[in-house]
Amino acid sequence: MSEYQYYEFHAIDKPLTERQMGELRKLSTRAEITTTSFTNEYHWGDFHGSPRSMMEKYFDAFLYYANWGTHWFMLRLPAKKELADFLRIDDKLLKVAAALDTSKPQSAASRADLSRWIKSLPSAKKDKLLLQLVEGDSLHPRESLIQYYRQSQAEKLASKTTKTHAVVRRTAGELLTAADLR
Repeated sequence: MSEYQYYEFHAIDKPLTERQMGELRKLSTRAEITTTSFTNEYHWGDFHGSPRSMMEKYFDAFLYYANWGTHWFMLRLPAKKELADFLRIDDKLLKVAAALDTSKPQSAASRADLSRWIKSLPSAKKDKLLLQLVEGDSLHPRESLIQYYRQSQAEKLASKTTKTHAVVRRTAGELLTAADLR
């Protein structure tokens, strides 16, 4: 099975300078680079740049797609307070949301990450997964594997967090209720 990865970055607030475009060219000789974008497709191999670093330094929007099920989208937003003012979000609600916001965005799995994960699987689990694939127990075996990978990564992250830094997600209703109680 061939692999496919797509990276697309956009500069919205200000165009890239010639110097910045030169720095980006060092990251990829095949990318299409303009004053407002960086686009690259991979059918083999990996992009060796850091999307997070590129967003911090050059771009305002990022999209990543891989045919094995990984999708990643980032937007660089103004400072939290400025954005809250623009969106007219109540200060109490912002404080409640910030107090509960201890999760980190999920990063895209690289081929190396997936390879390490597969090698770390116990033989019995690999045998079970291969048997399910051969017997056709799953209509979408690749998606099932990606889901299993993500679940194992989430469990790994949860085991590394302390009780005071546990990942907690709340609904909008829960946040509004907590803000009203303040």
